Amino acid sequence: MMIVYVELDIVMSTSTLFIASELLGQAWMKPDKGSRAPHVLLVSKRFNEVDLLHQSYSVLSVNKYVYSMPL
Repeated sequence: MMIVYVELDIVMSTSTLFIASELLGQAWMKPDKGSRAPHVLLVSKRFNEVDLLHQSYSVLSVNKYVYSMPL
């Protein structure tokens, strides 16, 4: 449930207008992307964090299954 609260905080702090202008102008590809596309970078960073969490749980569940199998 904590993931939902973090995502809500990110969505509430970003405006669709800001993200649209950052995406259309490809501001995240520029050398000064931190100041030109902070909203896109925030959403991207959070996506990567949740993806890593999901991968970790997947590996842990597979390892648990493999190690619990009889030989």
